[in-house]
Amino acid sequence: MLPVPLADVFYICRMCEHLDKAYQAGRDTCDQENCGGPWRGDTFSKYNGPLPEHWKKNYCLFCGKESDFIIGVGNNFIGVCKACRIKLDKRMENK
Repeated sequence: MLPVPLADVFYICRMCEHLDKAYQAGRDTCDQENCGGPWRGDTFSKYNGPLPEHWKKNYCLFCGKESDFIIGVGNNFIGVCKACRIKLDKRMENK
């Protein structure tokens, strides 16, 4: 049942059939290799779910709310809402 009820997981992952199947089997990660976000050099290329392609810029990658910012990560761009941008900025300060 989407979204998968896991905290600290990208919104798109929580809306993906691959993670849903894994969660139903008692796992908290899917088995898709070479699939992930911009930090892994990918654009969730193995995503299988109801979200349209344009979600990446129009909706927050982290929580799924409408995005307020578009952030470039490598050659990829993602949407981020104001609340998650603040969290992301704080996380990056601590690195």
